[in-house]
Amino acid sequence: MKLGALKDDFAESDLPFSVDVMPWEKIPEKFKNKILEKYLVLQKKPELDNWKEGILGDVAEVIMGQSPKGESCNTNGNGKPLLNGPTEFGVKNPHPLQFTEDPKKLCKMNDILFCVRGSTTGRMNWADRQYAIGRGIAAIGHKDGNGYKHFVRGIIDFNLPGLLASATGSTFSGYRKNELQNCLGAALTTSLCI
Repeated sequence: MKLGALKDDFAESDLPFSVDVMPWEKIPEKFKNKILEKYLVLQKKPELDNWKEGILGDVAEVIMGQSPKGESCNTNGNGKPLLNGPTEFGVKNPHPLQFTEDPKKLCKMNDILFCVRGSTTGRMNWADRQYAIGRGIAAIGHKDGNGYKHFVRGIIDFNLPGLLASATGSTFSGYRKNELQNCLGAALTTSLCI
């Protein structure tokens, strides 16, 4: 964060006192010594030595949906809830309209449900339970569990404009598994993700 933006944030805050923001090197030595006598670290600087640049596929599993046969689908609640695309998406979680007794591909609870076809490519929801997923959806989840689901979502959100630009053209064909897995982002090293 830039110092000017930080100063503005403090000025606009509801704090009952004023806060002076200065770069350390501009603080007079006498005042630096006073600070060093008694201070409290509010937020530690992250240790970036433990991070590496990688791809989404380094830390996340991508499952591309596969539609079940039509005769195995129903609307009376028999079998697994089935998601075919964003028509079932809600604000945060989907609302399934169909079910299947022969699921081909399943997402896990807390996976990111990512639309991979048509003009809705890139729309996302969180899986609030296990779903059968049709070919219009990919399920993306961290390899080490849902504790990192927001980290994975951050990688996708950061790279989404580039992903969408690469999918546009005369036809909007959507994504294949390798395109999603190769989404660039800063990835935690495996030892930190356990």
